[in-house]
Amino acid sequence: MASTDIPVPRPLDRPDSFTQRTLRAVRDLILSGHFRPGDRVNEAELAEALGVSRGPLREALQQLTSEGLVHRIPHRGTFIPEFGATETVELYELREAIEVMAARLAAERATPEDLAELRRFLDATGEVLHSSDEAHYPRDLDFHDRIVAIAGNRQLQARCREVHQLLHVARSRSGFRTERAHQAYDEHRAILQALETRDPDAADRAMRAHLRTGLAHVRQLFELSEPD
Repeated sequence: MASTDIPVPRPLDRPDSFTQRTLRAVRDLILSGHFRPGDRVNEAELAEALGVSRGPLREALQQLTSEGLVHRIPHRGTFIPEFGATETVELYELREAIEVMAARLAAERATPEDLAELRRFLDATGEVLHSSDEAHYPRDLDFHDRIVAIAGNRQLQARCREVHQLLHVARSRSGFRTERAHQAYDEHRAILQALETRDPDAADRAMRAHLRTGLAHVRQLFELSEPD
């Protein structure tokens, strides 16, 4: 029997859920590129634009600070972080550690239905990429998210989501190129083939090679974007 000294839980009130909606809205603004690295977030203007009070917005910004998507500097305000080459490389190294393990687990745990769905997913991605010479890899068709989901480790999935968010902001500084999208697609096909053979070592090699090629590409973009 529960102790009578423990308060009876009550349903969460509206402000709690409202804060979560505010959090999602601000996170989406950051990840969509509405705010750029180095931008200052004007809380008064953003609260007015979203139609919310400063309270839910500040709670949302506090959560985004813990995720690394904003920096709050005392007496100065809230800023979108700027990632240099060193910070971006560190994120890629962390990403490799997470996603190579995810690929190994996915090779062991994927069901036939998982693999069939992943192949259909890549087929749809290929149609988008081949529809135009200028096509970028579609954001809503994220192959890596699918691999991590198939791995079936919720902690791994949570850490991967955090790293992907930070990398999305970091890479917005150096930009993207369409030729890398097509190359990445071919590398994704190689990863899928390794998963279909149920070979964790092959999945490890394919994912590691893919991520290191991506890192080399990002390094090059940073070099090109640095001022003379």
